[in-house]
Amino acid sequence: MFRYRDEANYYLLTAYPTLSRLRLWSVVNGTWYLLNESYYSFTPGVSYVLEVAVSGSEVSARVNSAPVLSFGALSSHPAGSVGLRVRDATAGFGWVRVQDSSSVLYDSFSPPSLGWCTLRWCTSSGTYRSSASSAVLSFSPSPVLSNLSYTARVRVLSGTAWKNPTAGIVFRYRDEENYYLFTLYPEQSIAKLWSVVNGSWYLLDEGVFSTGYGSWHLLRVDVAGARVRGYIDGMHVVEFRGLSSHPSGRVGVRIRDAEAEYDYALAETW
Repeated sequence: MFRYRDEANYYLLTAYPTLSRLRLWSVVNGTWYLLNESYYSFTPGVSYVLEVAVSGSEVSARVNSAPVLSFGALSSHPAGSVGLRVRDATAGFGWVRVQDSSSVLYDSFSPPSLGWCTLRWCTSSGTYRSSASSAVLSFSPSPVLSNLSYTARVRVLSGTAWKNPTAGIVFRYRDEENYYLFTLYPEQSIAKLWSVVNGSWYLLDEGVFSTGYGSWHLLRVDVAGARVRGYIDGMHVVEFRGLSSHPSGRVGVRIRDAEAEYDYALAETW
């Protein structure tokens, strides 16, 4: 729920697993009005990240950071609190985040926006893809950022097992020898958070996460000052509270000894 005033007045974004629908409602004096809906296949028992971005009379909704629906004429409730709602179901909520943010980069790679470093990368069916027997990094056209939330969806298609292939996201990128990296290792089913300083690699944290080849995963880092938290598919996996090497930089993507693809990237700052 958002812009909640009381139990009879609020907006609601809600999932209907049995109908495979995501619906946006306005509740005014206890009367329900359907503002918009979209098809989305929800699987019982699987966790999803629901997001609403609200500005004035406009709202857009995302599931696992992918845009799903929008509405441009909110008029009933100009302000209010946020909350959670369940009806005729057993459901659990893992975390809630509210922030005043602005998007500085959104790219669906259809094709990629001008400014991505595309050497050894290509676009294919709306994805940003590379296949390499070594490390390949691409940085985005985003401005230099310090405090940010950066999300990208990645799928590792194949890799050279004995070389421990990996694919992930880069933030506070200064150059190819100075940046931070949050990355998946499908052969080990782990994720690692690295700091790269003048070409030397320092492991900041790692966490176990069940992954493999051929599955899409949503990677996200939330960075504020010296603290970073890393999430996979909405699950908190890594954290470090002593970032000191790179105070700001751009965002990007990186793979090594693997074939992988990304289908969107979103960077927000606050």
